[in-house]
Amino acid sequence: MLETDLQFGGGYIYQWDCAILMALNYFGEPVRLNPELDDLVAGFLERVAEIHLEGENRALGIELEDINLIQGDRRVLIQVKTKEAEGERWTLSDPLLHKALARFYSSQFIEEQPNQTRFVFLTNRPFNPDLVKVKKWLGKGDDNDCPEAEKLKKQLERYLKKEHNQVIDPARFYQMLACTSLIEYMSVDEVKGNIHNKLQAFGRGDWQNDQRALFESFARISTRKGGGIITRNLIEKELGIKLEISADRTIDGVVKPVSITFKTTKSGAIHVDFQIAGMPAFQADYPDLPKGLKEAYQQFLHGPSSGVRRHPKDSERRYQENNLLELGRQLRAFCLPGQ
Repeated sequence: MLETDLQFGGGYIYQWDCAILMALNYFGEPVRLNPELDDLVAGFLERVAEIHLEGENRALGIELEDINLIQGDRRVLIQVKTKEAEGERWTLSDPLLHKALARFYSSQFIEEQPNQTRFVFLTNRPFNPDLVKVKKWLGKGDDNDCPEAEKLKKQLERYLKKEHNQVIDPARFYQMLACTSLIEYMSVDEVKGNIHNKLQAFGRGDWQNDQRALFESFARISTRKGGGIITRNLIEKELGIKLEISADRTIDGVVKPVSITFKTTKSGAIHVDFQIAGMPAFQADYPDLPKGLKEAYQQFLHGPSSGVRRHPKDSERRYQENNLLELGRQLRAFCLPGQ
């Protein structure tokens, strides 16, 4: 699917594809496909137990958002919005941004469970400099005033007055904004490509039919009255698989230690020496290492980024485990392509 496919079905196609990718990632072995969102989910929820598509929280009588990631009494509520034109940026005056923020602002979760709730405005396009300043201000948790945030409040105030005849409460606005992340996720094609990669990692050969089946299922659940709930069991039943990354082959059924060494030669090439149980399995020289491998290595060295955490020690451990897992995948793809 190309970016132009957004013209058919609007943002719903992107919304459902994002939901599929999140389900495959968070119900399997999560990797940092998008650091901003994935760090928020890992730090705030740790694990995703359920994904609600549209619908409502009937126990609380509260309407939900496009994609809702749930773990116990905590939730990340996501509004998905798209722009078709390449290079078009979101601005403080954008009506679709106001529409999403108005939903967050009016949510009963702000009143009843603010500490258990995070909001996300998720999009396929970047933000203009003013919104970038708002993002940075929110990221720092700065007590100083942010002129751009104040402008955004005034824009939302006009929207609420016009559409809902509602007067904005400044304190509630800033409380909502403090719980909100503005995230440029991926392009339509990148989401599709990552779904493909995840399905292949689960050992699925006919990934196109699998992707089509998941899309039809998610679209059906999302559009029915009251929405619906996606669980790991539902995905496994739909695909007929377990959401576990295929393990590397063992020797004689026994797990063997693996050693991978990288050395720079005199000519500037990178020599790779891959051994299993002390026995040479692969050697070669390369002009450079793949971008994905280098990024995974750097992320593993840097460790977790700062942010809200439920249990700091557990979250830090999970960050490191996910980073190590991604580094291992990149090493496997490089040294054992096709395995």
